Amino acid sequence: NKAEWTITPVLHDATAVAGTGIGAMLSAVHGFNTGIPFLQNHIKGPKWLPFVTGIPMLLMFSGASAAFG
Repeated sequence: NKAEWTITPVLHDATAVAGTGIGAMLSAVHGFNTGIPFLQNHIKGPKWLPFVTGIPMLLMFSGASAAFG
């Protein structure tokens, strides 16, 4: 018996990709909003220094969050 509501594999894959993208974006925003103020408090120097040191770590964090859900 077929269920009345079924999701085609293409629709399933499309929603999975969209969900991963949304999750990556939200984790990047969360990581940026929590990570940069922490770095600004602990790294002394010019205003641009916390951003230069923090961006690679935040990108890895958001990538891992997107990859592992």
